[in-house]
Amino acid sequence: MNHLRPFLVDPPRVGVDDVAGLLLLDVDGVINRLDSSTNSSTLPTVLGSSGRPLPINLIEEAVLEIIDDVARRPDIRLGWLTTWGFRVARLETVLDGRLSGGFVVAERPYGPFVPSEWKLHAAVKLFSQFPEAEFAWADDDAIPVAMRYNSVTHRLPGALLLAPAAETGLTSNDAKRIVAHFAHIVSEIGSADSDSINDRAETTP
Repeated sequence: MNHLRPFLVDPPRVGVDDVAGLLLLDVDGVINRLDSSTNSSTLPTVLGSSGRPLPINLIEEAVLEIIDDVARRPDIRLGWLTTWGFRVARLETVLDGRLSGGFVVAERPYGPFVPSEWKLHAAVKLFSQFPEAEFAWADDDAIPVAMRYNSVTHRLPGALLLAPAAETGLTSNDAKRIVAHFAHIVSEIGSADSDSINDRAETTP
């Protein structure tokens, strides 16, 4: 693993950074499985917002590795769109160097009455800043909420939208769809690793 790469970096800058792809991830229900049947005493923990240890049940190792491979492509930027906000950096030790180099898209608005579509608004704003970039977003609850109001597909045209089950998080099928969505970017980079990403996606059960 590359432990020298910062876990969080600055957001991409319009007109300055070349961004061919944007991959947005939630934490809970996406890379952290919310499976009540798992014995939490066996899981690694990070410090939660309450100051108490919070068990982290990461998605399958093979799936995590594929997502990490995609996020490390030079022209693909990883964005965290999650209620964790900048606290997502606490996952660095649990992730063991994977999914590093990402940026926080937006923090959860402060206050007792937070709009249910705050993540959608943040995603649409980022999408509008980089309209030529391929866009993929995974969120177990924000995407279904937005779809109920018919407000997501026409505001994020061409985007890959993944709403995994919270108890499983991203699956091998989701990983394959992400690889396929960014396939032309990976191939254009011309790295020997690009074939490896596709091969691993195809062989992951």
